[in-house]
Amino acid sequence: WAYSRHPNYVCEITFHLGVACAALGGCGGVGAAWLSLLGPAAFVAIMLTATDSLEREVPHFLPTHSRY
Repeated sequence: WAYSRHPNYVCEITFHLGVACAALGGCGGVGAAWLSLLGPAAFVAIMLTATDSLEREVPHFLPTHSRY
């Protein structure tokens, strides 16, 4: 908790970055490399967006969350 308030998101993002690295290893060309990065990049973007919106919305529902 000292490094991230959402450690499960950090693990998910790390996993999908690993999937992207593994996918790049099997690519035969530049087009395939871009396509193999598309899925993990989209997932990481969704996770970062969800985390950001969650951090903005929670104080409205839980006023004591800022002390956390």
